[in-house]
Amino acid sequence: MARTLQERIQQPWVTSAIAFGFIVPPSLMVTVTWPSMMTLVAFGMWPFAAIWIMQRGKMRSSRFRTFCYGLLLFGVSPFVILGTFQAFYRFGPRPVPGTTPLFHGVDYIRIVLDEPTPAVVHILKVDLKADGVEVFVTPPEYADGVFAVEPRTTSQFLSEFGLQAAINGSHFSPFERRNPLSYIPYWSDPKDVLGGAASRWAQYGTPKHWCPVLHIDESGHGTIARSLERPWYTATAGTRHFIVEGEPSSVDSGPFDAMTAAGLDAEGRTLFLVVVDGDQLPYSEGIDQIGLASLLLDQGVYNAIRLDGGGSSTMLSQGTFGIPIRLNRPVQGGFLGIERPVGNHIGVFAKPLAFSGPP
Repeated sequence: MARTLQERIQQPWVTSAIAFGFIVPPSLMVTVTWPSMMTLVAFGMWPFAAIWIMQRGKMRSSRFRTFCYGLLLFGVSPFVILGTFQAFYRFGPRPVPGTTPLFHGVDYIRIVLDEPTPAVVHILKVDLKADGVEVFVTPPEYADGVFAVEPRTTSQFLSEFGLQAAINGSHFSPFERRNPLSYIPYWSDPKDVLGGAASRWAQYGTPKHWCPVLHIDESGHGTIARSLERPWYTATAGTRHFIVEGEPSSVDSGPFDAMTAAGLDAEGRTLFLVVVDGDQLPYSEGIDQIGLASLLLDQGVYNAIRLDGGGSSTMLSQGTFGIPIRLNRPVQGGFLGIERPVGNHIGVFAKPLAFSGPP
């Protein structure tokens, strides 16, 4: 006698094939790292538990069948949603290069590279002398006799202070990535900003003699100093001064990766805030240091430092009703589109673009 559809679904090989069909393809969309794989394994236990219960229980009652099917649906649904989202991020159309004025004195530049490897580069070009423009670094909080900062995502930073644009900032500690749901520093843990930073004269972090510092004074003039050796108005440290007076400082290219950088033109009037997407083939693998230096020199950058990159690299602008709009595609814990809480940030206050009436 021909078996019914329900009887066929109850066969071990059929249910296993269904579970694998829902789990394996979405898993392949995720960047292969130990954190992401362990998270997928944890979620993947649900559908197989449902299959085991089905076989042991022989589907004895309609209520029991409903429970088992519900358990199976609960197990596979996250993979369907995750797979669809990750596939869109990885294999969706690449953006169109171009320049867009965002605010008065702030332009957004997108550069799409195909060689030597796919890369999508995002640049905020900020006129420091434009009316209403002010660069703002994450302020510290005074606790236990010292200045410290609590972790925030770049979206939280932009929303909390009403900024018009923002990127992630300096390297920080402690840092440990276990998986997207288990991350050090925890949200409430204070962090140390490596190389130091200053927000409207409030200085914090640990100065390092080898950490170059981006400094913007009260008049809107930018410089890059060797270290945070004296009080600054607005400043944050990087790890490498990779463009020095119009020349690359090193021939060490390094790996292709997501990067964040900040640069200035020769007059110290124009600030370039740069984020490169990475770890997202075929959309964007990232860029190496030599490639980034060459690209920024073509944009008119005279001095530039590297900031915290990788999963920290994030760029946003303020949208309608103050809602943050993500300009790049961050990767955290192997999962695309998830922002990492970081130590500090660089933000920009700016006036809206003037709208002219009909002629």
